[in-house]
Amino acid sequence: MTLKELLTDFFLFAKKPNLQGVVLSPQYKLFNTLKLWGLCLFSIVALQQILDLVLDIPEPDLIELVLNELGVVPFILFAVVIGPFIEELSFRLPMRFKPSYLFIGFILTSAYFLFSVDKLNETVANGLSIVTLCLFVVLTYLIGKKKEVLKKLYTTYFSYIFYLLTLIFGFIHITNFEEITSRILILSPLIVFPQFALGIMMGYVRIRYGFWYSFLFHLINNGFAVLVLLIARSYFPELL
Repeated sequence: MTLKELLTDFFLFAKKPNLQGVVLSPQYKLFNTLKLWGLCLFSIVALQQILDLVLDIPEPDLIELVLNELGVVPFILFAVVIGPFIEELSFRLPMRFKPSYLFIGFILTSAYFLFSVDKLNETVANGLSIVTLCLFVVLTYLIGKKKEVLKKLYTTYFSYIFYLLTLIFGFIHITNFEEITSRILILSPLIVFPQFALGIMMGYVRIRYGFWYSFLFHLINNGFAVLVLLIARSYFPELL
C-alpha cells in the first residue's frame, strides 16, 4: 500500500468509519502504523504552532506536577505504558463488537468521563453517575438477552459509536490542567483537538490492523512526547 493509498483509505474511513479490517503481514501493519504516526505528528505540531500564534493556547500544567511528584522513572512507566494501555482498553478495544470488550470499554470509559465531568461540576457528575448505572443495566440486559439485535445495531450505527468514543477520548484530556478556568473551557475544543485527531488515527489503526497496533501507536506517541519533555526540562528549562 503506497502512502497515497494509505492516506486515501484513512480519509475515507474518517468520513464514514466502518468495521472493515485488512489482511496484511505484521511487518506491513507495523510499517503503516509508523507512517501514520509520523504524518499525524507533523500535522498536529504544525497546527498547534498556528493556533498558538493566533490564540495563545494555554499549555497543560498538571503533567509537570505529576512528573515532579512521581519522579522520572514512574512517570515514564505511567505516561508511556500504563496510561496508554488503559486508554486503549477504554476507547479502542470496544470498537469491535464482543461482550467482554463492551463491558471493559463501558466501565473504563464511564470512569474516565465521570472523573472529567466531576472536575468541572460535582453535581452534574453525580447525576450522570445514575444515568451511567442505568445504561450499564440496559447493556447487560441487551448482551444477555438480545445479543444479535445489539450486534446489528452496533454495526449499523458504528460511525456514531466511533466518534462518540473518540470525542470522549479527546474531552478527558482537559483534566491535564490542574485548574480548569473559564478561558480553558471556552478554548477546550481547540485545546483537546490534537487528542481528538490522534483518536481518529488510532481508531483507524485499531480497526484496520488490530488492538495491539493502536496501542503501539499510542505508546510511541506518548513516548516521543515524554522524551521531548524530559530533554526540554533538562537542557532548555526556560522553554517550559
